[in-house]
Amino acid sequence: MQGSEDGPVLAAGDAGNSSLVKLIESGKMPKRGPKVTPEQLQLIQSWINAGALDN
Repeated sequence: MQGSEDGPVLAAGDAGNSSLVKLIESGKMPKRGPKVTPEQLQLIQSWINAGALDN
Protein backbone atom coordinates (compact mmCIF):
# COMPACT_ATOMS: atom_id res chain seq x y z
CA MET A 1 0.00 0.00 0.00
CA GLN A 2 2.95 2.34 0.51
CA GLY A 3 3.79 2.19 -3.16
CA SER A 4 7.16 3.22 -4.44
CA GLU A 5 9.16 6.33 -5.20
CA ASP A 6 6.14 7.37 -7.29
CA GLY A 7 3.96 7.49 -4.19
CA PRO A 8 1.20 5.38 -2.69
CA VAL A 9 -0.54 2.69 -4.74
CA LEU A 10 -3.96 3.74 -3.55
CA ALA A 11 -5.73 6.48 -1.68
CA ALA A 12 -7.90 4.75 0.92
CA GLY A 13 -11.41 6.12 0.62
CA ASP A 14 -10.78 7.62 -2.82
CA ALA A 15 -10.66 5.12 -5.68
CA GLY A 16 -10.74 7.93 -8.25
CA ASN A 17 -7.31 9.15 -7.13
CA SER A 18 -5.72 5.74 -6.66
CA SER A 19 -2.82 4.78 -8.91
CA LEU A 20 -3.93 1.15 -8.77
CA VAL A 21 -7.32 1.96 -10.30
CA LYS A 22 -5.81 4.25 -12.92
CA LEU A 23 -3.33 1.56 -14.00
CA ILE A 24 -6.08 -1.05 -14.25
CA GLU A 25 -8.37 1.29 -16.21
CA SER A 26 -5.57 2.15 -18.65
CA GLY A 27 -4.86 -1.53 -19.31
CA LYS A 28 -1.32 -1.31 -17.92
CA MET A 29 -2.17 -3.70 -15.08
CA PRO A 30 -1.93 -6.57 -14.75
CA LYS A 31 1.04 -6.98 -17.06
CA ARG A 32 0.58 -10.75 -17.27
CA GLY A 33 -2.49 -12.90 -17.22
CA PRO A 34 -6.06 -11.95 -17.91
CA LYS A 35 -7.18 -8.35 -17.65
CA VAL A 36 -9.41 -7.26 -14.80
CA THR A 37 -13.10 -7.51 -15.67
CA PRO A 38 -15.44 -4.55 -15.11
CA GLU A 39 -17.02 -6.47 -12.23
CA GLN A 40 -13.63 -7.06 -10.60
CA LEU A 41 -12.70 -3.41 -11.06
CA GLN A 42 -15.93 -2.38 -9.35
CA LEU A 43 -15.07 -4.63 -6.38
CA ILE A 44 -11.60 -3.07 -6.14
CA GLN A 45 -13.04 0.44 -6.31
CA SER A 46 -15.65 -0.37 -3.67
CA TRP A 47 -12.96 -1.82 -1.39
CA ILE A 48 -10.80 1.30 -1.78
CA ASN A 49 -13.76 3.63 -1.24
CA ALA A 50 -14.63 1.69 1.94
CA GLY A 51 -11.17 2.51 3.29
CA ALA A 52 -9.17 -0.43 1.85
CA LEU A 53 -9.70 -2.48 4.97
CA ASP A 54 -7.36 -5.40 5.61
CA ASN A 55 -9.92 -7.96 6.72
